[in-house]
Amino acid sequence: MVHRHYIVNLAILIGVFVLGYFSLMGIHLFFETIKEKFDKAIHNEQARYRIGERIIAHIGSVESHYYKMATLGAQTGIERIRKDIFNETQAIRQLLDILEHGGTVDMEVGLNLPDIEVTKEVITYVRPPDKRSSIEFIDLSPKLASLEAKIDELAHFVIKRESQDNAEQTEQEIVIFLKQLPTHFIRMKENAARLLYESRQEMLHVKHQSEMEKAFYEKVQYAVASSVILLIIILGTLLARGILKTNRELLKSNKNAKALAFKAQMADRAKSQFLANMSHEIRTPLNGIIGFANILMQSALTVQNREYARIIYENSHALLDIINDILDLSKVEQGSVEILQEPFATE
Repeated sequence: MVHRHYIVNLAILIGVFVLGYFSLMGIHLFFETIKEKFDKAIHNEQARYRIGERIIAHIGSVESHYYKMATLGAQTGIERIRKDIFNETQAIRQLLDILEHGGTVDMEVGLNLPDIEVTKEVITYVRPPDKRSSIEFIDLSPKLASLEAKIDELAHFVIKRESQDNAEQTEQEIVIFLKQLPTHFIRMKENAARLLYESRQEMLHVKHQSEMEKAFYEKVQYAVASSVILLIIILGTLLARGILKTNRELLKSNKNAKALAFKAQMADRAKSQFLANMSHEIRTPLNGIIGFANILMQSALTVQNREYARIIYENSHALLDIINDILDLSKVEQGSVEILQEPFATE
């Protein structure tokens, strides 16, 4: 029963260890999944931020092209600027479409290095399913169409100025046109800057949430590990106490067994000694009986009395043989057997 109890305790101890191990592994894997989710969210917001920066850069480029067109006079230069502005607005539309539906964009960054002039970077943005269309997207799209329409208007003023027809009046119209542009571009840049601000705030929120989750699951890991260690210590202590108790009981039983064996040995020796002493004490008068029976047989007796003497003599010899056997057995038990050399008949 005690042995079975210890086996059960040992099985519980091993079970607690295994359960604790798999619990820690499960928490660790779950935490890694949560961490990967937050890392993806942060990386996604960083991509959104980079796209917002690129939109602002394209808006600035469109603005500079407008002012550059106002200084040109040749038709070829105007067409080239018109094409550049169109390419910039198309790039902005592409970036806005990626922000609205998700996608991948290739960005080139000039390095101005001897061996490498331009480096390419692939940015992928995944639009969250629960994310609504931003005000920036709703506001920037129509403004791009307005900018593209204003290209033709500015080109018309520039060509009219170069034709020398009412050049001064046309110049004034161009100046008025250019004065209206800054407000338009400032509004677009503000919308794009708001997009950057939202991305940055979202990144900070995700990072803060990630740190909170990390701290929480670290505490859970420490709590589970501490609980498992504490349970193992408690069960190990109980098991060790049981083993020590069993050892003490075994030592006590062994000591009692030795004491009982010693008592039995002493009793056996006392018995053997008693038998030896009694054998010696009995043989002395028995030898006298045998001797007198022998003398009696040799005296003048009637046949019947001689028969009685013979019976006494033979039975006394038989009793003496039994006593001698008992004496030899006691010598064997005491370990004091003596080997005697005596003549005997072979036939």
